[in-house]
Amino acid sequence: MDYLNRLNENQAKAHEIQKKELRWKNIRTAAWLTFGALSIGLYVLISMLFYSSVHDGPPSEDYVSLLRIDGMIAADQKISAQRINPALVRAFRDTKSKGVVLLVNSPGGSPVQASLIRDRLMELRREFPDKKVVTVAEDALASGAYMIATGTQEIYVNRSTIAGSIGVIMSGFGLDGAIGRFGIERRIYTSGENKSRLDSFKPVSKDDVGKIQGVLADVHRHFIDAVLEARKDKLRGDRGISSIFRGVCGFQSAQHRRRRNAWHLHGGLPGCAGPGIFSTAWIGARPGYRESVQSHRWHKHRRNHRLWARKGSEPGSNGGGLQDSRAEHLPEKNAV
Repeated sequence: MDYLNRLNENQAKAHEIQKKELRWKNIRTAAWLTFGALSIGLYVLISMLFYSSVHDGPPSEDYVSLLRIDGMIAADQKISAQRINPALVRAFRDTKSKGVVLLVNSPGGSPVQASLIRDRLMELRREFPDKKVVTVAEDALASGAYMIATGTQEIYVNRSTIAGSIGVIMSGFGLDGAIGRFGIERRIYTSGENKSRLDSFKPVSKDDVGKIQGVLADVHRHFIDAVLEARKDKLRGDRGISSIFRGVCGFQSAQHRRRRNAWHLHGGLPGCAGPGIFSTAWIGARPGYRESVQSHRWHKHRRNHRLWARKGSEPGSNGGGLQDSRAEHLPEKNAV
């Protein structure tokens, strides 16, 4: 009997010990979970504060607002009036920005989208007459891209930049002979005689070609008028005018593009080392579009009465193979 009593007492004590151990285990688990949650929360808070301080506010030093126009210009592309114009507005209305730079590398695209962007740019220039806006071209500044650039006060190109080529193109295929070989008959039902104009499966008519050529000529005239209106004081004679419409390299059109003043902005673009040279996007940047809108700082150094843009690389570095920015400079009279 005593043996059974002692056994029961031992079992009760063991059960009590297990309960205590389980209780402490739960307490330790809760403590670790709480510590982990607080650590994660603190990390997120610090990250948000750091991100906000770096990305959401303008730098304390002088800077210019840099807007990248890279790629095809079209309503359904990242370079469209719907995307570019709001960024332009925010850049011009930024009271701390010293100016606006359009960094362009585009073969052109939709004349309508290019015209909408240029028209908005001209409106902003009239609204903010003291804020300078310039274009810096990289590989291509052609067609609609050049049309946009005519809305800026200055255009700077590299000596190998393809610039100009103000023209309009429309292309298609003639497949009427192909379907004829297979005995296929094209049947079209329209309520207007011109609704099937330029159908690829029908022989082209002189009337269709004349009509389309007239439309293209009207758009081309719009391009030419926009260039002449904005760049008339930069073009020199008939040769200069014709070359810009044909599309030439920057070094071939030095007389109206000031090749001597060609330069690049790579010193302040993402990808170059060196903290403090540029700040990240904050001018109305949106998810997926942050790389297209940048705020660019300027470090000003006077040498021989010129205003130099410091290269955005570490001392002794060539910035990933880019030229030393001192080799190409921006005259002080044309500086932003």
